[in-house]
Amino acid sequence: LLSWGLVAGVIGQIVLGGITVLVGLHPAAVAGHFLLSMVLVADAVVLLWRSGQPDGPRRPQVAPAELWLSRMAVVLMVGLMFTGPAVTGTGPHAGDAESPRFGWFLPDVARIHSINMWIFLAVVVVLLVRLAHSGAPRPVLHRAQALLVVIVAQGAIGYTQYEMGIPPWLVALHIAGATAVLGVTVWFHLGLSAPVAARAGIDGDGLDPVRTDDKDGTVDRAGSSSSA
Repeated sequence: LLSWGLVAGVIGQIVLGGITVLVGLHPAAVAGHFLLSMVLVADAVVLLWRSGQPDGPRRPQVAPAELWLSRMAVVLMVGLMFTGPAVTGTGPHAGDAESPRFGWFLPDVARIHSINMWIFLAVVVVLLVRLAHSGAPRPVLHRAQALLVVIVAQGAIGYTQYEMGIPPWLVALHIAGATAVLGVTVWFHLGLSAPVAARAGIDGDGLDPVRTDDKDGTVDRAGSSSSA
């Protein structure tokens, strides 16, 4: 289904691209073109992730509070994908001089986008701290750190382009950064679960292996033996 989603999405992009041209690069059509691109990126990330995972049930590798924070981060990331095109559609790069614009006040729209980003960043920082303190698997921590780096870099690009008068090359870099933020966010969230089979001694994604004590055959996890 995910593979067919990519095919359908590409066909949809062709149709939407033609409509965007026919309506004179209206910002709503341009935003739709961008959002569909982001859906395709998310689809591709999920497809790539699942292709490397075994079939069967999975279990969370983190506490419910961390799962809740991660879901909140995903929602805030999706919000950024909407507020970003709103800024572009209001500013000078929504098309040529004759192309329509959203009739909003650019500083206000940019401020909403910025607030969205700061809340997103705060949630990810809190999540990373909780993961570090709770002893989350190392791969999970590494993905959280990668997400934090991408968010900070993207925020720096956004503020720089605004202060420099929105040069086109920085706008292009910001769009590339948005793609990275979405991809890494989805990648991180997917990695919060591991196959249930890991409980039976098959190492999962950073899970502690189950081994048997040589003396009495009792199961020992994380280096602590238990007596029968």
